[in-house]
Amino acid sequence: MPVVLVALAGCGPIDQPPKSVNVELGSVFTLAVGSTAHLDDGRISVLLREVSKDSRCPADVDCAWAGDAIVSLTMTVDPVVAERDLHITLDPQEADLEGYRVQLIDLEPGPREWEDDIAQSDYRASLRVSRING
Repeated sequence: MPVVLVALAGCGPIDQPPKSVNVELGSVFTLAVGSTAHLDDGRISVLLREVSKDSRCPADVDCAWAGDAIVSLTMTVDPVVAERDLHITLDPQEADLEGYRVQLIDLEPGPREWEDDIAQSDYRASLRVSRING
């Protein structure tokens, strides 16, 4: 009886986000928790460490306050490494490091009334990195 071997190397969950992406300066890009973007020919990298707080008001609920979410990043412009927390509705929504600016544009998924907690693996942050003119 012949033996059939099937190679599954590189197979994983279909919607598993890449751990590392190369992105153009000035463009909006999306990172999952644990993923890193490399920009400006590798001069700057941005790691989305976690969403450390999420108290945003669900879209299907009438709230007195919009709430907020905190996106925790590690920014590296070799040799400088800095940890920054950006807010989706409060300040700061951007952070500067060594001539670069990282802006938090959006955070998905948005909260829903029926959902208590969003798993870290489900979060996607939309960001933009640009050079600071001046």
